[in-house]
Amino acid sequence: MTGAIPDDLGREEQSRITSELKQAQRVLATAEMIYERIEDTLERALTLVGRCDEVYRRGARQVRRLSNQFFFEKLLVTDDDTVQIAGTVLQEPWSTLLAEHL
Repeated sequence: MTGAIPDDLGREEQSRITSELKQAQRVLATAEMIYERIEDTLERALTLVGRCDEVYRRGARQVRRLSNQFFFEKLLVTDDDTVQIAGTVLQEPWSTLLAEHL
């Protein structure tokens, strides 16, 4: 025996490998498309949160109210006559996206 694979078995195996390769390429293409969508959404979200002060300043009363609700879970204000923002607690996903470890 020379160790050769019979022709019919070789064709079956080649067909199986070709089929699995095509399936893997489809899965990869789908994953790349999903990744691009996620990346685009993340970039838009980061751009938006990076401009939340501008949106707030330029917006009418209703826009400012919605901005506060959209970005912040809590706004911590000083308890003196000046009423200034002393700190914030961000809503999700902003708190995660802006976390120092990320």
